[in-house]
Amino acid sequence: MAAALIAFGCFALGTVATLVLAIVVITLAAAEAFAALRRAGRHPAVPVGLVGVAGLLVAAYLKGPVALPLVAALVVVTALLWYLAGADPGSPVEGITATIFGFAWVGVLGSFGALLLAPSQFPQRHGIAFVIGAVVAVVGNDIGALAVGRLIGRHPMAPRISPNKTWEGFVGGAVVGIVLSALLTGSVHPWTPATAAVLGAVVAVLGPLGDLSESMIKRDLGLKDIGSLLPGHGGVLDRFDALLFVLPATYYLVRVLHLG
Repeated sequence: MAAALIAFGCFALGTVATLVLAIVVITLAAAEAFAALRRAGRHPAVPVGLVGVAGLLVAAYLKGPVALPLVAALVVVTALLWYLAGADPGSPVEGITATIFGFAWVGVLGSFGALLLAPSQFPQRHGIAFVIGAVVAVVGNDIGALAVGRLIGRHPMAPRISPNKTWEGFVGGAVVGIVLSALLTGSVHPWTPATAAVLGAVVAVLGPLGDLSESMIKRDLGLKDIGSLLPGHGGVLDRFDALLFVLPATYYLVRVLHLG
């Protein structure tokens, strides 16, 4: 509840406040990803990765899509120089790979939240409406999948990766996400019930894929949760894994539908 109040308070204050919230959340998620990689024996250049993630969000907000390849190139070069200087005693190839992986997974995908908020891309605070749309669709999908999965879930989607996720829950999440998007997001300009329902349908597919992808990574690393910042819920990244897939999709959907 407290997190929801903070989020809606930032939405009300405008794009800068929402950007600050996004930077905090995504940087914390990246920190958890890098810490998890280290617990599993990898050696990412954590300072390089975290500065790169936060810097990418700021640059995306200020300069738009052109910032993404520039910051990504700087992160790759800096990671190479980090190990060239001997700042970490681990394997350079493994360390550079882990650094770029964490930066790309959390930072690059998460930076689309900053692109949605960028006034140069979407003026008149429309970006806040787009971020709200993504959040509502993900929350609705999660609630529907959890409720229906617990009630009647029988057929696992990916038993080797996440045995608790079922096809019945997938359908329930899709229905609730689409309906909630149409009802709530559809009333927020410039969304309409029809375009919000399309967003809900897109999230119904990509949200679970984002969640399953994180489960795959955790299983490969031999970890139950990526982080432990939220008692009973794992870490920040465990709560926002689906949104990492949804934010880029929302950005391009808005472009295709000419909502900006």
